[in-house]
Amino acid sequence: MLNKASLSCRLKKTTGITHAEASRCADVFIDILAGAIGKKERIELRGFGTFEVREVTSRKSIMGIIPGHKVIVFRPCRKLRDAIWNLQ
Repeated sequence: MLNKASLSCRLKKTTGITHAEASRCADVFIDILAGAIGKKERIELRGFGTFEVREVTSRKSIMGIIPGHKVIVFRPCRKLRDAIWNLQ
């Protein structure tokens, strides 16, 4: 599993920066993404995928009415899609 701590560890190993700097880089990256999503900006990371905010309309269900809301949608790049499809 890759979490923020293991991401920081991998950043440290691949770049040679300190653990504190790697942790700060991960935090800043996540904060930038969260801020952009909060402003409904589309985030396109070449070689990874695209994040965007979409509006879901309200609808009826068996349990009652589900109000409209926003969701974050991720579309992986072709390389990631192919990697997922080729998993055994």
